[in-house]
Amino acid sequence: MRRFARMRCDRTVAAVTSDMVAKRMKKQTWAVPALQRFALLTVLVTLAGCAEPVVKRYEFDDQLMRREMIEHVKAVIAKSHADEERLWAVASPILREGVPLCGEAVGVSLGWRLHGLGDYKGSSVQIEAVAEYYGGAAFNTYRPMVKFTVPGGPAEKAGIKAGDIVVKVGDYTMLKGPTAVNAFYREAPKIDLKGKDSIRIVVERNEREISFDVALELQCDFPLIVQISPEQNAFADGRHIVFTTGMLRDASDYHLAIIFGHELAHNAMLHIQKTEENLDMAIVAGTVIDIALLVVGVDTNRGATRYLMDQARNYKSVEFENEADYIGMYFLARAGYEFHDAASLWRFMATHNPDSIYAVSTHPPTPERALALRRTAREIQDLIDRGEEIMPKLPDDWVGPVREKNPES
Repeated sequence: MRRFARMRCDRTVAAVTSDMVAKRMKKQTWAVPALQRFALLTVLVTLAGCAEPVVKRYEFDDQLMRREMIEHVKAVIAKSHADEERLWAVASPILREGVPLCGEAVGVSLGWRLHGLGDYKGSSVQIEAVAEYYGGAAFNTYRPMVKFTVPGGPAEKAGIKAGDIVVKVGDYTMLKGPTAVNAFYREAPKIDLKGKDSIRIVVERNEREISFDVALELQCDFPLIVQISPEQNAFADGRHIVFTTGMLRDASDYHLAIIFGHELAHNAMLHIQKTEENLDMAIVAGTVIDIALLVVGVDTNRGATRYLMDQARNYKSVEFENEADYIGMYFLARAGYEFHDAASLWRFMATHNPDSIYAVSTHPPTPERALALRRTAREIQDLIDRGEEIMPKLPDDWVGPVREKNPES
């Protein structure tokens, strides 16, 4: 037995034994019962010989464990909330001052984020943690509540605060229930704002209703999303701009502003839509080639289509990135951010991914991007010195995004 006690005790032992037995059983079906007993005995003896810790685990009752789990989830919620509030604070001036570069993708913003208990999904522990963190009994009523206000935004200036329960916006009375917030965002575009520069909002605070006149502010209509992930990343999908918690963890507010301007430029310049158009063309062309080859007896298993789709995904990718860097600098400068040191972002990014210094695949190398940003900074400074509007060089027929208003602003 001492030899078993010294054996490395892990899943590999049982796995190898089971595999050997299974192969043996296939060859000699008559020996199945005996081999099964042998396999079971081998596993039991192996486990019996495993080394064990000398100090036993504490045991806790279910209620205590549940309480601690709730506190852990609340810590996650607090960090996620802080990340989202921080990102909106950084991005809001860029969204507001970037309106001339966003074509028709512009909407009215009140400078707040609403939520309700129905917006959260998960286990009973997670839902209880959300309700506790955001206000207990009031939040449990499934009424729309102000999650936070953007610093310097219309809602904050009017006096609205986080935790206020929203009763009425203009002539729209808020619903109650799990879908109340989504219903408001769906119906918000129908609220009559014609000829108005403000809107009356009624909130409930400390069981008392208060009315505020909130200014209407235009901004680029691309809502932000914070994605919980340790990966350092940010991307645009044509309708939203997504930042991971890994990026928010590592980047300063200044670098976040530069990155946000870059991703906003991807949406404003329709890079995602253009890539999708390229993919559609690749699918059509590849399908024609695959069918033509199949007619003459060659089955490519959609090989031509797959190859052309791979090429289309990365077609002009480097050029799109360069354009987003260029337009992003104008978004940054228009919002009043310091833009002369924007090139420092790419040194920062190089420290997290040294390969980006040299690699040229879907993105330009970081040294090239830094030099390009410096040149763009000089171009912007020349406009400022001449007293001209901070606007990039664009074709005369450029119109920007053309689409319906996003219901999430």
